[in-house]
Amino acid sequence: MPIRKPHSPLAVLATTGMLAVAGGEARAAGFQLTEQSVTGLGRAFAGAGVVGDDLSSVVFNPAGMTLLSGAQAQAGLTAVLIDGKIKGSSTRQGTFTGGPFAGRPIPGFSAVESGSGDGGAEGYVPNVFFVTEINDRLRLGLGINGLFGLKTDYPDDWFGRYHARLSDVKTIDINPSLAWRIDEHWSLGAGLSAQYIEATLSQSVFNPLDQANDGTAKVDGDDWNYGWNLGVMYELSRDTRFGLSYRSGIDQELDGDLKISGLSGAAAANNGKSEAKAEVDLPATVYLSGYHRLNPRWALTGGVRWTDWSKFQELRIQSVGRPDSVTDEDWKDNWRFALGVEHYYSPAWTLRAGLAYDTTVIRDDEHRTPRIPDGDRTWLSFGGSYRPQKNLSVDFGYTHIFVREGDLDNTVNIAALRTPAGPVVVSDRLVGELDDAGADLFGVQVQYRF
Repeated sequence: MPIRKPHSPLAVLATTGMLAVAGGEARAAGFQLTEQSVTGLGRAFAGAGVVGDDLSSVVFNPAGMTLLSGAQAQAGLTAVLIDGKIKGSSTRQGTFTGGPFAGRPIPGFSAVESGSGDGGAEGYVPNVFFVTEINDRLRLGLGINGLFGLKTDYPDDWFGRYHARLSDVKTIDINPSLAWRIDEHWSLGAGLSAQYIEATLSQSVFNPLDQANDGTAKVDGDDWNYGWNLGVMYELSRDTRFGLSYRSGIDQELDGDLKISGLSGAAAANNGKSEAKAEVDLPATVYLSGYHRLNPRWALTGGVRWTDWSKFQELRIQSVGRPDSVTDEDWKDNWRFALGVEHYYSPAWTLRAGLAYDTTVIRDDEHRTPRIPDGDRTWLSFGGSYRPQKNLSVDFGYTHIFVREGDLDNTVNIAALRTPAGPVVVSDRLVGELDDAGADLFGVQVQYRF
């Protein structure tokens, strides 16, 4: 059936699934980052904030800063290497949505592609902290790190290119904090966060008027917004303590551009740049952690974290002159459980190990997307600290993350146009499964005590 040029040659339905973040499947569930400490990495972040052997309590539980003395600085970097293939197929189909043939498929748009798409990427998560002792009861700290992030990157010609190609989201969180030791048992802490977020997302654009040549849709956006965190720590004795902390959610409103390029023929009228915006509701977290020193050589650590990912129900991208792009996320809350062990081998060396289980935010196959092919995760961690001198320590850690395999079954509308027989919508159904998904994390960190 011939296709005539519509009044708007092609309604491009692009930019679906904008935040569905450096290596999505490598971090905590969703696109939350946990890697704010290389010391913590070595024990799978069990006991985060109350162990007292590094400065990351600024972000995990500010009350834990009362365990530190003098003035200290810390800087570290964690490299994340991600493996994640999706094996499966995509089925493209045009369907009449009105007129005498409503609901019937239209010839000329049917196509099936299959294969494997590798969205694995590498990312780097830095941390910088400074904590100083104001007096014997007060501590002031500052942390600069990333709390959320994503990067998945698929080949331009993979079979799921209309669903996702590049997803790259970064955050920078500036977190000044204050801690107060009330007495020998209780400490309180509080902080403020100034958070910057930057996102770049792309995917291919189907051109029904020239099916051999795809276009590209790319969204860029950023924003600043603010939040806060609170913490309390109870020390039963010098060898046993517990902490409870809360970090507020931050609602980011990204402003940027939608750029469509590469469309040819009559569809080329859709090329160009327009203003775009999206609201992203980043979740609150609650962290319960503990530390117990068994004897001079050994200690146990533990932690449970809850993240309010159920607030992330949809992603809506608005752009001038185009219909909203809406992705139904329907995420569920995330739970993370961790256990760790510390071995104080000598005054110069501390060794550690940890195990953690991180639940997925994805409710079902229809809500798992190639931007975040999320699944339950098991962390196996090892690390240590070396102190060549009293005021200097070098920390290192390694984690392998095992990601439980899962299936995807997503259908998105990729184009809309008019024909003499009625309006048509072209959809693409992506069906696949995660294959050999996992990640390796390597971290190194330096602490200096002035």
